[in-house]
Amino acid sequence: MVSTRHQQLLNRLAHIMENKFIQINEIAIAGTPQHFDRKYHHLPRPKKYGGSVPDLVGSDMNNKIHLGEAETDMGTDHMNAQLINFSNWAVSNAGVLHVIVPPNMNGQMRSRIQNMGLGSRLGVNIHVLS
Repeated sequence: MVSTRHQQLLNRLAHIMENKFIQINEIAIAGTPQHFDRKYHHLPRPKKYGGSVPDLVGSDMNNKIHLGEAETDMGTDHMNAQLINFSNWAVSNAGVLHVIVPPNMNGQMRSRIQNMGLGSRLGVNIHVLS
């Protein structure tokens, strides 16, 4: 089961991305619509990108694909695999990965990305938000 904290972060990520003129096309509500704005309730669940399913998918005015991922637990094997899969997909497909974490974990996430050898992608294909 997905945590309330995770779903609230995901709803916030959707808002942040929309404020950057990214249309949300797919979102993983996972049976918890109470944590999301009504406008997201009808959207389909995301498909696989790079071998994993992101929490949300959007597109901008140039049809660039933006993947979104909410993270509440740092350093799990699952999170590491997702970061690698989604960032590789973003680089190969001229896309972007947006990762939202609680504010107290922003620095830790940036360090994790650096330590995984993905640091050159920060600010280019990977954006960490709080």
